[in-house]
Amino acid sequence: MYELRSPAVAREDKGSVDLPSAEIASVMPDGGSQTSRETQDSEPPMLHRIPVEIMRHIFSLAARRPAVSWNPHLKWGADICWRAYVRTALALTHVCKSWHALGVEMLYGDVVLDSVLQFPALHRTLTTSSRDYGWLVRGLSVSCLVDASADALVHEFLREILAACPRLERLALSQEYQWNWRRYDHIDFAAALAPNLTHLRLDDFAGPFNNYAFLASCISLEALTASWPILSPNNRTVAIPRLRDLTLIIVGLKYHHDFLTFSLPALQSLAVCVTDKQCQNQTSQLRKVVSRLLSSYGQALRRLQFNYMAWTDDWSRLEDADDQAFVDMCPNLEHFITYTGGGLGLTHHPKLKYIDAWVPPFTLDGLDDAHDPRSIFVAEDAAFPALECCRTLDISLGMFVELPSIIAPHLPVAPSEPYARWTFGGLQIAQTAHAVTWADPFAYDSDEDEAYVYESPSEDDFDSDSDGWAGSDDLSSDEDEENGDDSSSDEWVDDGLPRTGCMGARTEAVVAREVDERIRTAVAELVK
Repeated sequence: MYELRSPAVAREDKGSVDLPSAEIASVMPDGGSQTSRETQDSEPPMLHRIPVEIMRHIFSLAARRPAVSWNPHLKWGADICWRAYVRTALALTHVCKSWHALGVEMLYGDVVLDSVLQFPALHRTLTTSSRDYGWLVRGLSVSCLVDASADALVHEFLREILAACPRLERLALSQEYQWNWRRYDHIDFAAALAPNLTHLRLDDFAGPFNNYAFLASCISLEALTASWPILSPNNRTVAIPRLRDLTLIIVGLKYHHDFLTFSLPALQSLAVCVTDKQCQNQTSQLRKVVSRLLSSYGQALRRLQFNYMAWTDDWSRLEDADDQAFVDMCPNLEHFITYTGGGLGLTHHPKLKYIDAWVPPFTLDGLDDAHDPRSIFVAEDAAFPALECCRTLDISLGMFVELPSIIAPHLPVAPSEPYARWTFGGLQIAQTAHAVTWADPFAYDSDEDEAYVYESPSEDDFDSDSDGWAGSDDLSSDEDEENGDDSSSDEWVDDGLPRTGCMGARTEAVVAREVDERIRTAVAELVK
């Protein structure tokens, strides 16, 4: 059994840690020696003549963290299942000496802790290695359940991990982590890093966030996700001059305290996440909260989004938001995302280009070629001189807060294709000109594919030792091996690199092919 020990004890036990390769020095703050002739000769042909900056860009395309993916433990979206890109980055470090440094840079650029056991493992690597791995860490995301009995110990580990990462810019403390830590002053352990943070996610607290002093020190933030309301004594004002994107997750509407007021001169996007219980039972109070937010920040907004999380399918009880009043408070608005169980009834806006609405679940089969929701979104005599597109969004995709901006309405669908296909952590999503919904994973018409040739199963496919085809356990095992999936946890061991259980000899060929394909794709994109 893995034993959690305090950071002080972990620092004393250095015997099991091998020092990493010296080539990592080339990406460390103190520099390092130039690449030797031996290193150059060990590189793949032609690649040693490519400048480091271009190689870093290619590596980032091949092994970067995805923009969004599915995590079933998070209610509001979308932290990341990170095994795939970590496996690729780890494989890059094993190709040659010169690739090792860049591969490690990719490996530690965005660290995701999705298991309590990873805290002491990462802490050991950062504090006992002779190399400054913490200097490479630019993003840290904590997304795992922390049992109450481990709160104090995990807090101690995390405080020292953050202290070892002076260049940290992106910090995410997601739902389960904060839900178990009901003392909100715990965020003070990141106070020293606050002025350097550009992206901060503190979502789904058990109640309102009341540490306004910490937010006041985050003067460089460009994107912030936090629970709402944010309380402060004496109605303080916090200035964040560079903040462009603000996401507020409504956790309560009846707090009789002073709300924090922001000064956000650069704000362009505001997303308000609500649940159907709040929309159905507290509609009037929700409108007051939204009106107050828009009266403060609406003038400069280019994008306004209401993200709706449905707990039931009782749409008959849903009251629509006061959409026209909201867009009137945003004179420069270009993209409006709302929810509806029927129509919107919008009448006018001088600059609005795109209207998206979360609607009850639908399928691609339910859409005809002429599907355009404009007639149910805007009135017949509506005045929208700049309007270009209206779309319906499947409400069951509401957990992807970033979806309307990633699958943006201005992105075209190829004329030769019925829809564009997107992959979010293995989940297939379809985009048509006027809709976004789940793609049918089994949709395939062999009659339209001239290259399709039917082949009967061979004798090798038949399991002669049984009464039928190979059992489902055998098939799933084969698929897991091919996909590189493994149930064992990732952890930092020995050489300071994160290990995944799928990096055994049986998958070396698979990983090699994946890396080769990703590098080729990245080079092709770069050439374009």
